[in-house]
Amino acid sequence: MENRQNVRLPLALSGQLTMGALRNQVVETRDVGLRGARVSPVPSNIRPGDACTLTLFIADSDVDCVSIRCRVCHADGGACGVSFLEADATDFVMLGDYLSRTFRDDPRLQAEIIGGQTPTLTDWSQTLN
Repeated sequence: MENRQNVRLPLALSGQLTMGALRNQVVETRDVGLRGARVSPVPSNIRPGDACTLTLFIADSDVDCVSIRCRVCHADGGACGVSFLEADATDFVMLGDYLSRTFRDDPRLQAEIIGGQTPTLTDWSQTLN
């Protein structure tokens, strides 16, 4: 998308999308970045602005899964783009580290990390206290 300010990397991860009455919809990412992801398949009634939780399963020795609260940015053709809103700080760091290892040679991702272009997220551990 032309409005996107952060890089999205082509990465297929298995996951689950939960929103409202929709529980644990099996999805796969089409791309992932530090601020969001594109996932499919999603129900046809999903709409921009809908709140959801995306759990991504990462086949990595250091990471099992990460859960991130999101908001739907756009939906089309059985897929939707979500922007990341809230995550456990440890989960988000693990996701960033995994992306860094997987796309080690992608200067765009490294520039975002070095340049501090990672999102400001609400830390779940702080909201539980």
